[in-house]
Amino acid sequence: MAKLTNLLIGAGAALVLAACGQAQNTAATQPAPPPVDQAAEAAKAQLAKQAANEMVVQNFFKPGTTMDERMDILSPDYIQHNPAFVRFAEVNNVQNGRDAFKLMLETLSKLRGGGPPFGPPQGVAARGPQPPQGNMFYKILADGDLVTVIHQRYAPDPQHKGMFYEVYGFDTFRLQDGKIAEHWDDATIPTMGPMAILMREPVSKLKFPKQKQPVY
Repeated sequence: MAKLTNLLIGAGAALVLAACGQAQNTAATQPAPPPVDQAAEAAKAQLAKQAANEMVVQNFFKPGTTMDERMDILSPDYIQHNPAFVRFAEVNNVQNGRDAFKLMLETLSKLRGGGPPFGPPQGVAARGPQPPQGNMFYKILADGDLVTVIHQRYAPDPQHKGMFYEVYGFDTFRLQDGKIAEHWDDATIPTMGPMAILMREPVSKLKFPKQKQPVY
């Protein structure tokens, strides 16, 4: 009886060892998971971030975006390199680029009697041949935290009356934490028109026409 018991115990142990060995062999033959391509993952993350930055800039320019919405897109420490906005801030002693941006657009709107700050004054019908429709988002180029938007518009051709030629401008933004933190463009300090007035006189000395609709 004792011999039979020892034989059964030995057989059981042999089966256990055999099963363990088979499990080890099976594990050894399983293919190892592919290594993580860290460069590819980093590239995907970069592309996703650039796409998000592009969307922020598009929302900034999108028609119908309110002043409050645009201000929310700008970083509290927003840096402005547009010389017209910089000169306006100097004339009005506004130290923060974000505050100067808001005050200048609001003032331009008031000078035009309300409504959008750019374009013809409210209630004034356009005269003569009109240019083709331009494209605010002709090209959008992103490189890391920098996003450049190339704008297409049409200007009167001085050599062919009633005709227009293509003109391109740009805005480049640096984004930080989902906000526009810095801006460059191809603008110059104007010498004529409503904007030129803002380069010379502080807002406190300006006279505004009657506002026909709420200020932009």
